[in-house]
Amino acid sequence: MNNTRRDNTVNILAMYFLELGYVPTWFEYKRSRSVPLKVASVLNVFRDWNQAIATVYKLRPDVLAELEAPKVAPKPAPKVTAKKPVVKVASKKEK
Repeated sequence: MNNTRRDNTVNILAMYFLELGYVPTWFEYKRSRSVPLKVASVLNVFRDWNQAIATVYKLRPDVLAELEAPKVAPKPAPKVTAKKPVVKVASKKEK
């Protein structure tokens, strides 16, 4: 197999996985209309989908690290409460 062709395919699949935020299953990839490579093109380079995923993880470990990194939600901003103005109650002496 041509290494340049394999490397280009791996890079295209890696960017697609990063855009999705996860690695799709074979059935999700086949049914999706927005895939960067046709199914036949992937199968011409790799024997099956599992080999394609394993090669992406082997050649692009940064993709694996980014996909498996825990998603850290930003801390919510503290709620600012306006202080209520103090109202003096008139006493009998002040009247």
